Amino acid sequence: MKILLTGATGAIGKAVTASLVRHGHEVTGLVRNAAKGASLTAQGAQFAAGDVLDREQVAAIVGELRPDAIVHEATALASNVPLTRFDELFALTNRLRTEGTDNLLAAARQAAVPKMVIQSYCGWPFAKFGDPVAPETHPFDAALPWRQRDTSYALQYSEAAVMEAPLEGVALRYGGFYGPGTSLCANGSMIRDLRRRRSWKRRSRAWRCAMAASMDPGRRSAPTAR
Repeated sequence: MKILLTGATGAIGKAVTASLVRHGHEVTGLVRNAAKGASLTAQGAQFAAGDVLDREQVAAIVGELRPDAIVHEATALASNVPLTRFDELFALTNRLRTEGTDNLLAAARQAAVPKMVIQSYCGWPFAKFGDPVAPETHPFDAALPWRQRDTSYALQYSEAAVMEAPLEGVALRYGGFYGPGTSLCANGSMIRDLRRRRSWKRRSRAWRCAMAASMDPGRRSAPTAR
């Protein structure tokens, strides 16, 4: 398969790239900074320089590449996220999940791309009812603290956009990440949150979900990555 991957140089994107290449797929990473493309070519992938938030650039890249699937893993998360400034620090990531998703979907329609995979999130955005293990259809919380509402809205927006689009859409509901390359590693700043018994998802399981979703035909549900 020919796959366009945003966020290819991030903590999850690097692992997704390596795994897809290892399985024989042709991967092109969309990077804002062309200097970062060297890390992708070293993995056996290609890169295209462009900004997910620039609709014309995205349309041109997708139109030229015409991938079999788009995997949207782009974020702009800070290495330490004080919860008192939650939506402020997620502001650019929220734009990537709303405007960026819209740009990719518009380009996908023009280029007849049959599949798109996005990242979402489970846990704190979910409505507080039901069993301890939430199903894939569990709704989002409509009464979150105001500092988290923009970020929750961005997740809900991106899920609805990709699931309602005229292609095969998959939304991966990740949990919190830990492991190399994240803010929760040996020298990470979020160890104190772990000590408060928050739930974190190992990065290696997250990239396996993204890789499997990009290659699994016929799936339109929103798998919850646990």
